[in-house]
Formats: sequence, C-alpha cells, structure tokens
Amino acid sequence: MKTMTNKILTLIAVLSFTYFFVSCGGNTQSQQSKTNDSNKVEQSVNPDIVSFTVKDTKGTIRNSSEWIGKQPVVINIWGTWCPPCRAEIPAFVKAYEIYKKKGVEFIGIAVKDTPEKVIAFSEQNNMKWQMMMFSSDELVKRFKIQSVPTTIFVDRTGKVMKVFNPRTNSMTESFSGAMHYEQFTGYLDSLLTL
Repeated sequence: MKTMTNKILTLIAVLSFTYFFVSCGGNTQSQQSKTNDSNKVEQSVNPDIVSFTVKDTKGTIRNSSEWIGKQPVVINIWGTWCPPCRAEIPAFVKAYEIYKKKGVEFIGIAVKDTPEKVIAFSEQNNMKWQMMMFSSDELVKRFKIQSVPTTIFVDRTGKVMKVFNPRTNSMTESFSGAMHYEQFTGYLDSLLTL
C-alpha cells in the first residue's frame, strides 16, 4: 500500500511540475506591445541577495555568488523548445555583445532540456553567455515563475530590479514573456544606473 501511495504522490508532483512549465510564455505579440510604462523600473524592496545553485551544462554545481553581488546580472530562464524563447534570442545576442563590455553578466537557465541540446542550440545561435540547467525550484519559489521565457535583472549589489510586466500590468521582480530589443536594452540601461 505504501508503494502505491508513494507512486501516486510522485505522479502528482511530476504532473504539477510539468503543468507549471507547459505554458511557454503565450502569445509573443501581446508581450511585445509597447506601453508608456514598458521600461519603468524600481529596485526591489526585498533586501535578500539573490541566492541559488544550478548545474552548468557539464554537470558542475554552480552558486549564484559567482555572479550576483559583483556586477549587474541578467538571468534568463528559457528552453530550446519554446517559441517565445527562440523569438527573443536575436535581441539577447545583440544586447549581449554591447552590454557584456559594460560589465553586465548574462546567465541562461534552460528548462526541460538536455545539456547536449542547450550546447548545440547556443552554438548555432551565437549565444555566448553561460548556460545552466534548471535543477531545482529555488528560483520558481523566489520569483513566482509561471512560464518561460522569464527574465530577472539583478543590480551590482545583488538586489532585484522590479520591471513593468505587461502580462500582469504591474511592477514585478521578473519579466514573463519574450522581450524585443528596445525593451530589453531599456531595462539594461536602467540596471546600469542602480
């Protein structure tokens, strides 16, 4: 009886986790609509420095303290299988070339992917920033992530920058949905001033 109960609980946990990531960001057109507040930012009132661990594509456990609190950081949670994620990649590649020189660190965290797919996809699309594999729900809980792509902006002190999120029409600690280049660089410019 215990093994049957354990199997049912495991199935429920797997289905819940899968449901969480089934939404792949929705309609990219609606997320790319411009509003007067589209680049509005605030520093989060949450005093906690962003802290998490992930595995890189080689399986090595990495700690966010390697990046967070040392320079501005962009964390992009995405998947090779996700159309809105793929749609925003050209904007990220273009911005990376400019903002890496300004000291901004980019971290990609792939969801529901294999290291081999992430490495191949990253190389094919000129994604030169560090790629990690989603391995726990630390970020999901901390930022209430409900879909991919989701982007989080962290200032040089380790505090999260709140951004205007058109999905919720409010200021949030993460941006859900695909971003266009002007929107992304607006947030990056604001990140450099915090």
